[in-house]
Amino acid sequence: MPDPEPPHVVVLDGSPVYAEVFGALFASEGYRVTTLTDCAVAPAKVLGLVPALIVLDLRCGVGLAGLDFLRRLRAAPGGGGVPVLASTPASLIDMDRLGAELQALGAAIFDGLAQYEDLLAAARDATTRAPERCGPAASERGGTPD
Repeated sequence: MPDPEPPHVVVLDGSPVYAEVFGALFASEGYRVTTLTDCAVAPAKVLGLVPALIVLDLRCGVGLAGLDFLRRLRAAPGGGGVPVLASTPASLIDMDRLGAELQALGAAIFDGLAQYEDLLAAARDATTRAPERCGPAASERGGTPD
C-alpha cells in the first residue's frame, strides 16, 4: 500500500528569507510545503492549494497585511476550516487590541523561530485533527468546536 501523501503546509510570509526558512523547517519534518510572499494573494488561491495548515506572518509586508489576509480567509467559503498558526512574535503586534480578534479568527500565535519547537508541535496537532474540528467555522458546519 503506498504511503499517504504528507500534509500540505502553506507558508505565507512577506519576507522571502523567512518564508524559505519556515518552508525548510516544515519540509525537514516531512511536510509538503508551498511558500508565498504576497499577502495580497486571494484566499481562494491559497485554498486551491488544499492546505492542511497555513503558517502566516501577521505583519506580512506592510502593516498587518497578514491579519487582513486572515480576515479574508475566514470570510471565504471553506476558509474557516483551515488551521492557521501565526509566526509573528506577539511583541510585534498589539495583543491588547488584537488578541480577542485573533482568538476569534482561530489563529494561534508563536514567537517566530524562537518557539519553533512549539510551532512544530502545534502543526503536528493541527494536521492530525479531523478537518471538521479545525478553526472557528466548525459550528457553522454543524460540528463541535474544540
